[in-house]
Amino acid sequence: ELVQELENHPTNLDLINSVAIGYFENPSMLIHNDDLKHFELAYSTQKTIKSSHNLAWYLYFEWGEEKRAIEIQKECIELNPNSYYPYYQYGYMLLDQKEYSEAIQYLEKANNIVNKREIIHNLAYCHFQLKDFEKAVTLFESSALTGDIENTSLFNLGLTAFKKNQTDQLKSIAKKLFTEIETNVHKTISG
Repeated sequence: ELVQELENHPTNLDLINSVAIGYFENPSMLIHNDDLKHFELAYSTQKTIKSSHNLAWYLYFEWGEEKRAIEIQKECIELNPNSYYPYYQYGYMLLDQKEYSEAIQYLEKANNIVNKREIIHNLAYCHFQLKDFEKAVTLFESSALTGDIENTSLFNLGLTAFKKNQTDQLKSIAKKLFTEIETNVHKTISG
């Protein structure tokens, strides 16, 4: 239905984006990279926050064109989005590229818009990688308190305690992890 509607309205940007997402979410309907073609079409039709962000996400996380994706996401950021997500995605891309100092500024901007555990955790990770263990501890402690279902932040807090040679804190975290992490019949950490 979306494809038929797009034939009648070929420049409708929201419709182009919807078709691209529709193809992405329904890979059995793909013929020749129709999802990528429509993400590209939306971007070339008009470079908006949505069309830039969607294409950058797809290129980075699904297509493996990291360099181009980062350039497009930077263009998206230059449009000053009100949403946290473009800043968070750009910060995450930079973190993934091991550009921790630069990632921090975008993750902080995202966190200033909306306080989310995942953002705080990634900020902590950047500070950890930059050997700013004091800041990492504060942020990992914060992200470990809310929705840390898989204990990722708590585990990383333990690693930070190890780096700081804080044996008592490390033992306390290890004890908590031991009681909270589910194990399977093979006695290995699940997940």
